[in-house]
Amino acid sequence: MRPLTNPKPFALVLTATLLLACSDDDASSAVVGGGAGADAGGVGGGVSGAGGTAGQDAGADAGQGGSAVGGAGGVAGGAGTGGAAGGSAGNAGHPKLGDIDSEGRVLTFADEFDGPEIDRTLWGNEIGMIRNEEEQYYTDLAQNQFIEQGNLVIRAIRESHQGGNYTSASLTTEGYRSFRYGRIEARMKVPGAKGCWPAFWLLPADKAKYDGKPPYGSWWPAGGEIDVMEFVSQTPKTTYGTAHFLRNNAHDSSGDSTVLPSPVADDYHVFAIEWTPTQIAWFVDDTGYHTFDTSQPIDGLSPFQDSFYFILNLAVGGTWPEDPEPSQYPQDLRIDWVRVWQLP
Repeated sequence: MRPLTNPKPFALVLTATLLLACSDDDASSAVVGGGAGADAGGVGGGVSGAGGTAGQDAGADAGQGGSAVGGAGGVAGGAGTGGAAGGSAGNAGHPKLGDIDSEGRVLTFADEFDGPEIDRTLWGNEIGMIRNEEEQYYTDLAQNQFIEQGNLVIRAIRESHQGGNYTSASLTTEGYRSFRYGRIEARMKVPGAKGCWPAFWLLPADKAKYDGKPPYGSWWPAGGEIDVMEFVSQTPKTTYGTAHFLRNNAHDSSGDSTVLPSPVADDYHVFAIEWTPTQIAWFVDDTGYHTFDTSQPIDGLSPFQDSFYFILNLAVGGTWPEDPEPSQYPQDLRIDWVRVWQLP
């Protein structure tokens, strides 16, 4: 990721109260408004259980719709056609809150996106043109975010809107859920068009604790950022994972990338981190590729011992991706599920 040099405030569309079990830490109250945005993070990785078995291109998605908990979920997932239908093939065997995985971790958060609409007791929206000189305006409009065949779909559309050249969506659990430690994972299919910048990432729940820190006079990067997955179209087989923090009054980071055998956008993948009091490790499809030691404070700060919320977004253009090709849009980021497993 790139350091945030021009932070802007964002608004959240938040509703209702908490219904699912949350972390051992907190279930934050809803907040309208929020601090300055950080750079669009996200990093990859993660294992999943043995889910659906039929190949996507053959008719049903190779879904990994089960979990570490239990056996072959979704073997009977019906014959899908292409990625959209196949994406939900594994849902038949998805785990339930309170299930325990092979590492003794409890499922404390899960959204399988099985309902007809986005669950607004779990997700709010960032609104506006927020960071990294990106070309999209984030909306809360149904055209940019919806449930389809067991997937959350975030759609980037080429259209002029509020000064942006594109519209898209950025969904966040800020004000609904925050987490400290555990396995945080999502099964996703990224878009591969020029200019696409999808991300799955985490930001600190208590920004005020770090407000006013150098080098930007805000909470970032002192409060930390964990990018579970980032993808940019100019490196089609590569995903990235990064932690951002403050060192010597300047932005610093620890991260790496991993190269897959085929283009990332060709299929669904499980991106995850495993986060403990002493380290954060990144995975893609059960293959680890980076570890960051968090056991000691950095310049007297220990942001990765605090609670974080997560964000799912699809950016277009900006400071990292190649320039978008308008004729290739709309483009979709498809999320089959998001889960958090934590030690009791």
